[in-house]
Amino acid sequence: MSLLRRKKKMRFLIIARVGDDSLHHEWLSSIEHKNFDLCISYFGDTPGRFKEDSDFYFESKGPKWPIIKEVLSKLGEKINQYEAVWIPDDDISTNTPNINRMFERFIEQGFELAQPALTTESHHSHFITIEQPDYLWRYCNFVEIMVPIFSKSALGICWDTFDYCQSGWGLDLLWPKLLGFPHKKMAIIDETPVFHTRPIGAGTLYNGISPHHELNQMIIKYNLDSSLIHSRHYDGVLRKRRMFVLILAHMDEHVLDVQIQNVRHFNPDAGIILYRSGTNEDFAKNLRVPICPYSRTVHYANSARVLWDVMRWFEETNVDYEYLISFDHDMLFVKPGFENFLDNCMKEYDCMGWQKLTGTEIEKYPDPRVGQSLWEEWHKWRPIFKVDNFLRYFNPGQVYRKGIISKMVSYLKTTIDQKELDRLFNETQILGFEEMFSVTLALANGGRCGEYPDGQFYNNAVRWGENITLDEAISVIKHPSYFWIHPIKGNSLVEMHQWLLSNSEGEKNSMTILT
Repeated sequence: MSLLRRKKKMRFLIIARVGDDSLHHEWLSSIEHKNFDLCISYFGDTPGRFKEDSDFYFESKGPKWPIIKEVLSKLGEKINQYEAVWIPDDDISTNTPNINRMFERFIEQGFELAQPALTTESHHSHFITIEQPDYLWRYCNFVEIMVPIFSKSALGICWDTFDYCQSGWGLDLLWPKLLGFPHKKMAIIDETPVFHTRPIGAGTLYNGISPHHELNQMIIKYNLDSSLIHSRHYDGVLRKRRMFVLILAHMDEHVLDVQIQNVRHFNPDAGIILYRSGTNEDFAKNLRVPICPYSRTVHYANSARVLWDVMRWFEETNVDYEYLISFDHDMLFVKPGFENFLDNCMKEYDCMGWQKLTGTEIEKYPDPRVGQSLWEEWHKWRPIFKVDNFLRYFNPGQVYRKGIISKMVSYLKTTIDQKELDRLFNETQILGFEEMFSVTLALANGGRCGEYPDGQFYNNAVRWGENITLDEAISVIKHPSYFWIHPIKGNSLVEMHQWLLSNSEGEKNSMTILT
């Protein structure tokens, strides 16, 4: 053992079992700025090979986790000085600033057990561990043995298990159980991803070991939930974006994927949120786009809750943004610049929508029956909103600023119990309620409610009914105030997006399906 002199006391510790091809040198890329000590347990054949790289140095043959337990025992009381301990494999590629930030985020959020996400090009075993760049971190009930980070208390609870099996397989199912599946205290940190460079099981530490057999034995012996291996995150905190696009997701995953590509192409800096409103819980899970954790099966008559659920999720997780826009499943952007357009058009407004009407302007409604049905429903909601008249926007493309959303969420949370609000949503059976709910809630909180330029009537950009044609889309592209179209459904949406990407009017004749 070698204990090297350190200039300052570090808050964090890395313990790594390393071989001759270890990548730990990358972890020390900015050694003068690191906030961690490095403990190396070397299993190669050259004595003292990495002694000078470490603050603590050991040499020993054997599998990773039982030897890590021995290392912890040898460190003794020294381990108690560290607030968190990371135990990565030696084929992890990352650098000092990334590790520093990972540790800092871990402590800031009070995590007990976590891991950095793996980059998209990493060799991996579990889909949940792959980086999702729209998140800062995701809450979960599974952290892989490849790169776990332990708090001081979690390490004290879990360290005795490190020699329960030779391969370590199954420990990542046992640890959450020992910790009691702490709510929002386990996470995958997407903000600081690392690159796993070698194929799974390619190292020498598994020689002579049957990991699958050990996993099965661990599951049986400790009554572990094997479904955690395929689990998904249940919530998360999003990265800062000026604009988020909320897509109602409930049909045809291929079309949804194209719609996501469309948003990213024309709004590369925007965040995307999905609200999964169908009955299939696996729908869209492989698209690597954040799904609102309050998503539930929503029928057309009670879809007003979609915006509300996303708004309260944003507030509860302190998302940093300026605009939230509601996008139906049958919408497309047709050109870039929408965020700048909002900056210009919403200087005096807190929200904006298409075809703003008051409740008393029934004669102007595209279908007067909608206005009449909203008045029939109004008696349930008027005591909550405390206004004499309601407002209505055509649902697609409604935009709300963070400031008014904060007021809206705070107001409803202090005015009505969430269970009672859920009951009212579920009982609402009228068509068009989603056109009234959010904008009237904004009005009730002093919101300045604006309207899209030229947005008073249905036209070749926005309407109800028949798909927007290619000729209409071309005219929309040329219009300075139109950036998206509605409706455009199914295969027509896919082909319209393909044409938009090509941006070639010469392909117009081949797009017969869009006529």
